[in-house]
Amino acid sequence: MPKPKVIETLDAFKAEVRNNEKDAMLLMAKRWNAVERGLDAQIAALTQEIDALRAIDKLPTANQLYRMERYKTLLAQTQREVGQYERFAQGEIERGQREYFALGNDAAQAMLRDLTPAGVNINFNRLPVDAVNNMIGYCKDGAPLFSVLKERALYPDAIDGLTTQLVNAMALGFNPRKTARLMKDGLAQGLTKALVIARTEQLRAFREASFQNYNKNSDIVKGWVWHSALGTRTCAACYAMHGTIHPLDERLEDHPSGRCAMIPISKGWKELGYDVPDTNPTIPSGEEEFAKLDEQQQLGVLGKGRYELYKAGKLDFGKLATFTDDKVWGRSLRIAPLGDIGGKLPVPTTGLLYHPNKLDTENIIERNIDALKYATGHPREDAEKMLNDAVDKLQDVVNNNKLAVHSPPDAAKMILQDGRFKTQFETGTSKGKLSFTDRAIAAEKGLGIPQNVSNELRPIHGLVKEGKCNAMDYGKVQWVFKDTVRERTTVTFGNSLGGMHAGIQQGAPINKVNGAVFEGAGRIYDFVESGRIPKYIEIQIQGPVKLDDVAEILILKSQKGMPDADWVYNEAKRLGIPVNWVGNF
Repeated sequence: MPKPKVIETLDAFKAEVRNNEKDAMLLMAKRWNAVERGLDAQIAALTQEIDALRAIDKLPTANQLYRMERYKTLLAQTQREVGQYERFAQGEIERGQREYFALGNDAAQAMLRDLTPAGVNINFNRLPVDAVNNMIGYCKDGAPLFSVLKERALYPDAIDGLTTQLVNAMALGFNPRKTARLMKDGLAQGLTKALVIARTEQLRAFREASFQNYNKNSDIVKGWVWHSALGTRTCAACYAMHGTIHPLDERLEDHPSGRCAMIPISKGWKELGYDVPDTNPTIPSGEEEFAKLDEQQQLGVLGKGRYELYKAGKLDFGKLATFTDDKVWGRSLRIAPLGDIGGKLPVPTTGLLYHPNKLDTENIIERNIDALKYATGHPREDAEKMLNDAVDKLQDVVNNNKLAVHSPPDAAKMILQDGRFKTQFETGTSKGKLSFTDRAIAAEKGLGIPQNVSNELRPIHGLVKEGKCNAMDYGKVQWVFKDTVRERTTVTFGNSLGGMHAGIQQGAPINKVNGAVFEGAGRIYDFVESGRIPKYIEIQIQGPVKLDDVAEILILKSQKGMPDADWVYNEAKRLGIPVNWVGNF
């Protein structure tokens, strides 16, 4: 069956958008090279100083690195270079917004003409030339583009990536040249975020032109149809929304980098005084289009839990899509949690649902032994003994302390309302690094959790409650868990994101710690030789984590009198969960 003309027109404009986007993204990537060149001298000086310290057995720990003058100088120079890139990116994104708005304007006018029957002459209203000026330089939430680039995206991501790679390289004993190359790879996280902002805001300009065009011609247009890309990379939510009909005053709220579009629906031509049949195209539903994929493709789109519901005929396809109010992106489309569409949330009763690759575990342990051997100058057997001592010491710490998670009071309120804990994949927020891709990759490499796992089964990250807490930034409410969660909990020595993502650290069952939980020689050596217990030992609890798993809730007294904190205290009391105000954790 041939495509309706209006779909062919939309596809042609989308192809033009993709071509323009490739050129724009290439230009932004090339300009990022100037950032890297501007940092070459500082990166080289820092890596050479670290290498010189390693040569005299004074390799700095991560904390010592952060106090080094050359590291501080590199951060300052990075901030200057990224600041210059932010101004360039702002100009490029604004230029793209103008270009995409014009394309969206032309596409909307062309689709309106496609719906016009032969012999009917209508001069559709066009948008005024200055209509685009109302949105250029601004993001969806009305924030200036420059502030979004500066405060939400580039510098924090760039520094986080650069530092993570540097610490990893130090631990593995890489030479200055390889370390510098890895640091630049990490630095490019700032570029990645800039490209996401560019795609999101420029594609929004294309859709905004459609929205304004259709409303400008409301005497003829009565609504629009959601149209998705319908490929193997299209998400389940976009499939669910495809073919749905929407009123004229509703905007299409897509997810970041989303490419969905709006196809106009005209009023009946007889209603408009023309004796001609309806010309609106018949657009199959997303569910009908999804059924045309093969089973492997369907599994890839839905993920295991939703796919099992689909195969059993128990999936309400339309409920796959939901909307959230994202603090960065505003109202955004998102795939609905499995529990919200009738799926069962499996709770493991005999241990972990997922395990990391055993061969990778062995390789990481060997790397840590080699790193210790190199860093200390001791023979292999001594290095292996030091790693085993660290394992025994860590096992003793985790065996004798409670497990906990921190959250802000507003998030704690949501947990009590929902009855379970959620990760950033569902909330769209994070007190740490907000990056769905990096988190999914890290969990797969470090915990054996598939990247397409249902969001409800993603691990909840917390800490071993030992000594004075070093996780206040994650929230002023502490959830202390029952010991029953231990059988489905893994542990890592310190924050795991960088090490797992790099493939040089893994979580191990908390009741059976191994040498892969450590990241590099510096931390292992310091832990064994100094006798100091770190203030942050990370845990990852698999499977849905529910209120039944909570032993008690602790809230800082400084939060007393705050509406959310008071609500959490009173609601916990009502639910029978032990709760107390405390001076510190």
